[in-house]
Amino acid sequence: MAPGATIQASFKVTNTGDKAGFEVAQLYVQPSRPQVDRPEKELKGFTKVYLKPGESKTVTIALDSRSFAYYSPDSVSWNVDPGKFKVLVGKDSENLALDRTVVALYPEQLTTRDSNPLPVPLRKAVQVKAEQAY
Repeated sequence: MAPGATIQASFKVTNTGDKAGFEVAQLYVQPSRPQVDRPEKELKGFTKVYLKPGESKTVTIALDSRSFAYYSPDSVSWNVDPGKFKVLVGKDSENLALDRTVVALYPEQLTTRDSNPLPVPLRKAVQVKAEQAY
């Protein structure tokens, strides 16, 4: 993964039951060898999907640099350390059926302005211009 890159995590969700319903697919990131204390895995995305009995849908969740970063109060920034990260997908944090490895090749430092965790469309809707801030 290059600095500033976005990764699209796509996977299939299937209703194996006999009733229609919603499933919440969750995506976690787990650093292999964190350089600072971090949670074992962190929820980085989720989506709610309605499925009829036997129906399958492909779901995509975008991950950007912020998805792999931790906050450093010393530098007042979000940092991505180089190394391997597992991307884990499942219905909850204890039932993760899929995993893939992503490699961050270079360190990256994101300012708090650059690392807004909101999705881009929502970010644009709520972002306040500097001259409007109080």
